[in-house]
Amino acid sequence: MSYTGLAVTKNDYESVRGAADTLRLAQRTLSVLKSEQQAARAGVQAEAIEELAKRIHAQLRDTRISTSTTEAAQ
Repeated sequence: MSYTGLAVTKNDYESVRGAADTLRLAQRTLSVLKSEQQAARAGVQAEAIEELAKRIHAQLRDTRISTSTTEAAQ
């Protein structure tokens, strides 16, 4: 990937998505184990990480589109 001015990459996005998936699994597991307080905490953290992943994805998509447009114009 050429330098785009972003501090994140597609691999970063995938890592964040993976962490959110793991937290969702932890939430479900803790719910089954009747650890509701910890399950709720894992759910809140998963939501926060999912929102971060959405912002990363949007930035990567916007940068890719603007880079493609700039390259086509040259």
